[in-house]
Amino acid sequence: MISFRGLFVAAVTLLLDYVSKTYFIGKLLTPFPTTIDLLPFLKLEPAWNPGVSFGILRDLGIHSPLPFIVLSLVITGALLFWMTKTTSAYLHIAIGFIIGGALGNVLDRILYDAVFDFIALYYNQFTWPNFNIADAAIVGGCFMLIVDGVFLKREAI
Repeated sequence: MISFRGLFVAAVTLLLDYVSKTYFIGKLLTPFPTTIDLLPFLKLEPAWNPGVSFGILRDLGIHSPLPFIVLSLVITGALLFWMTKTTSAYLHIAIGFIIGGALGNVLDRILYDAVFDFIALYYNQFTWPNFNIADAAIVGGCFMLIVDGVFLKREAI
């Protein structure tokens, strides 16, 4: 049975991602692209990512978002299946973050043909690739899965 807890986390993640992107698309792109400095290491800076995480595969010449949409939906289906096979509330939450983030980026690809990233971290000359709430949720959920696999002892499924 699919976890209500996991689906709730996925839905909240998707909603927060959508609302933040909608707000910052209006704030950072209208009437012209704008960067907003927040802290000495953090700024809001618009960027469109037609590739996958951190711009990987952006230069492959794939001009359609369809392969990335299909891949994300297949992975989401596999994660939903995994969610039905575990009783761990911790794993339900981790999987929920990943699903919500994946669907947030799928929605961008459907609406805009690319993912809107707007959070930029930097220090001196080092800059981290721009990201969004969905990306942060995916990374956080994956980190939780690693913690579960390395530090938490549970029976195999």
